[in-house]
This record gives sequence, structure tokens and C-alpha cells, in this order.
Amino acid sequence: MNNRAQMIATLKELGISPKRSLGQNFLINESVILKIIKHCAQLKSKSIVEIGPGLGALTEPLKGIDPNLLLIELDDTFARRWRERDYQVIHKDALKVDWKSDDLKGRTVLVSNLPYQISASLVIELSECVPDIKNMVLMFQKEVAQRIMSAPSFKSYGLLSVVAQCFWKLELLLEAGPSDFYPAPAVASRVVTFESQESPLEELEESVGQSLRSEFIQFVKKSFSHRRTKLIKNLLSFEPQYGLDLSHWTSLFDLVGLDVGGRPETLTPVEYMSLYIEWKKVSSRDGN
Repeated sequence: MNNRAQMIATLKELGISPKRSLGQNFLINESVILKIIKHCAQLKSKSIVEIGPGLGALTEPLKGIDPNLLLIELDDTFARRWRERDYQVIHKDALKVDWKSDDLKGRTVLVSNLPYQISASLVIELSECVPDIKNMVLMFQKEVAQRIMSAPSFKSYGLLSVVAQCFWKLELLLEAGPSDFYPAPAVASRVVTFESQESPLEELEESVGQSLRSEFIQFVKKSFSHRRTKLIKNLLSFEPQYGLDLSHWTSLFDLVGLDVGGRPETLTPVEYMSLYIEWKKVSSRDGN
């Protein structure tokens, strides 16, 4: 089910139309589909979950890789259709899924032609909650993919760039144009591959006995709260109960080797991680 005529016929048979509210732009280009499936087949793990299977352009080939393929589908008609075909289905919004639930334990590969409106939020969530997912193959709007893979000092560089690059090894797999989908979106798309990587946070997390990813993400978010302001000024208002004044922050910047006059977009993901870790050590030592 991957060419335009077949897809239109199936939609007509089901008595439905693509829902813009759910970001339903169905993949129809055979070459794009084959490249995604080939990459998934080459991954060491074959325990796959797909978000938004829709009419199944990726779903049926993925089933050939993982007979126990798990689907996450919000649309009532599609969720029912796949259950009737004996697929495992979580009928829920992907942003409301508990990624540490029993249903998702051991699922190490995530594949999706993502609805554009949830793509950035999902990357942040999966970077924060540390699920079993080790590899992701995700289709994004081109602009979102650029933000994810952006280097420092570019306009596209920000929270999404830092978080994604801190916790994942990223590679561009392919580009797709509007004509590769039905209905055709107004923008181009890119497929990005994610491979989880060890984080410098892990050692500190062991010492404090808790996950620090959520706080680190808030730290980066605060850092980019005013892009035209010096980074150190943004951070002065981060968790003010810790009582770190300008001199404390200046010392931390010096310790990490950062310019106190730098703006948020000038730091690399590694530098953000290093600055957060040194800040956390100080705040923990002070009993907070």
C-alpha cells in the first residue's frame, strides 16, 4: 500500500479523508519507503514500535522485520483497522504514552512518519524519559530536522538542537519532497536517524541517586529564554533559591572555559552539559 491511486482507493473504501488535525500525510514514494526499511533491517535490534501507521506504507514491511511489531495510533479508524488485522496497537496519542510501561519494555527501535505538530515535543520527551528505545528512524518537516541537527551560532540552533545532540548520535538518512506524500504537504521533509549515546550526566546521576535529564532540559530551556541576552544573564534567574550570584556564575563559566559575554547560541551541546554539571555540583554541595 504505497502508491497514490491505491491509497486514495483505500481511503474511499474506509469512507474517510486524511485528517489535517492529525498531520496525516501518507508516504507514497517507494524509493523513500525502501531506504527507511533497509536502514531498519540493518539495526542490531529488531524489536520495533511504529507511531502513526496510517494506511501502512511502512507498517507491512516493518512487520517482515519484526513479527511482533507494536503500533501507536491515535486515529480511531486506523487503530481499529490494524487490530482487525491482528497487529498489536496502543490506541493513544504518542505524546501521552508511558514509554516505560510494560507494553513498551524491550522495544528498542522507533520508526515513524511523524505528524509534524508532535515531532519536536516527542524528541524532547524521549530524550528526557530514558525509555528502552536505542534507535529511532523519524521523518520530520525539513525545518525541524534542521533545528535538530543545527550547529552553534546558526539561527536554527536552540533547545531542540542541544537536547537531541546531547543524548543521541544523529545522521541524515534521506530527503523527501511534497510529491512523496498524499496529500502533498506544503513543505519538504527529512528522515533523521537517532542512536542513543552515553551521557556525561550518568555518573552524576549515580552520585545524587536520581535522573537529572528533566532538570538539564529546563536548564537549557532557560538558557535560550532570551536569545539576544547574554547567557549568564539568563542563567542568573535559573532556580534563584540556589542563590548563585554573578560572581558564582562567572566562576563556573571560567571553570568550563566559557566566555561570560557569550550568547546562548554560541555554546556547543558538550559545553552546555559541562556547565550544567558544574552548576549541579555546586548546588548539591550547598544542600539544595
